[in-house]
Amino acid sequence: MATPLNMEFLQAFSPIFTFLLIFAVTYGILSYTKLFGENKNLYGIIAFALGIMTIIFTKLTDVITTMVPWLTVLVIFLVMVLVIFRLFGATEEDTAHVIRRYAGVRWTLIIVMLIIVIASVGVTFFNDRADDSGLSKENNITDGDVGGTGTKAAEATLVHPKVLGLLLILLIATMAIQLLSGNAGLIE
Repeated sequence: MATPLNMEFLQAFSPIFTFLLIFAVTYGILSYTKLFGENKNLYGIIAFALGIMTIIFTKLTDVITTMVPWLTVLVIFLVMVLVIFRLFGATEEDTAHVIRRYAGVRWTLIIVMLIIVIASVGVTFFNDRADDSGLSKENNITDGDVGGTGTKAAEATLVHPKVLGLLLILLIATMAIQLLSGNAGLIE
């Protein structure tokens, strides 16, 4: 059945997206750090070469395509946390101060990113029990079933009604705290 959220047709363009991601990130990092001076042509050549080398090695492309959605979820989560802090009156200087002053915040982000990278490498290189669909050969996972391992189990957990209900309750609690604090902007 066709659904509006079915993105399987984008899987064919995965090497192109991976190349563009590696090219943009490498070029951006080299331009920001000015590792080789002001030579932007050299930065473009290095970024292009790394992008091509990435799509040549299919396992590396698989690691990146496994890792990027989780890092995107992490970035969206961090943005939402910053928005919630802003709702409670924190300024941009406050958040910058916390990030600079407290090493625990930085180390937490680094550890979460390392877990995502290590898990992506593990899923790509050491998941020999799974076929191309990502389902385990021993026990097929059906919709709504949270058992098993792999990406389908993680997806089933994230869209489970209990998890979605918990997120709704947390959203309502956040809004209630904001309104009860008296600094909601809605009450004059």
